[in-house]
Amino acid sequence: MSLIDLQRDFRAHILRGDVAVARHVPEASRRGLPVYAHAYRATLIDCLRDPYEKTALWLGEEAFEAAAGAYIDQHPPSSWTLAAYGPDFAEAFAERHADDLEVVELAWLDRALRQAFAVADTPAIDPARLAEVDWETATIVLAPHVAARDVRTNAVAIWNALATGDMPPPPEIMPRAGLLVWRDGLSPSFRTTEPVELTALTATLSGASFAATCTLARHVHDSDPSEIGAILGTWLRDGLIVAID
Repeated sequence: MSLIDLQRDFRAHILRGDVAVARHVPEASRRGLPVYAHAYRATLIDCLRDPYEKTALWLGEEAFEAAAGAYIDQHPPSSWTLAAYGPDFAEAFAERHADDLEVVELAWLDRALRQAFAVADTPAIDPARLAEVDWETATIVLAPHVAARDVRTNAVAIWNALATGDMPPPPEIMPRAGLLVWRDGLSPSFRTTEPVELTALTATLSGASFAATCTLARHVHDSDPSEIGAILGTWLRDGLIVAID
């Protein structure tokens, strides 16, 4: 038997429990195969728990390991580094906990904060450049660490309580709001936003021009130009804008 065939059988045993590899190793060594299989899954579960720490605390160890195990069965590692494992694990929560919206929102927040920390740094724009901008044609470019979504639960309050070690509140449906994640210096940050800012963020992140973003905000929220101007000032203050094309 070639080495590559042995390695393939060993991988099949680790991933799926196939027993073909047992035919190629001594009896004394077979007893060690379950150890490898357990260590493999335990390592991947730890890799998934690390960026989803608050989600794991909220779900409890048993429920989180069940979700992680189901994900591992469907998504074996494919990168050279385990740091890249599980980029769509948050989406798996959306499928597994479709009736527990706070879990979905907690998982998204956990992942967005980790991604904000990991992406390359991009210098914020010099505010002096705004004097040169033709706002009729301009498109704002936000930093790669910026992410936003709508939230319908008190997931932010739950996350904050878990972060400080306090008793988290029970899940609750809340009025629709936005959730913005970005990196402030070296520190991932987040805050809730009003719906009009969420609309502006979503449009800007999708590549809409500033004029189109203003038109959309006015149509959806009946906002006036001064409100969008104030939002733009907040983005500048927080270093969210890296270019204006």
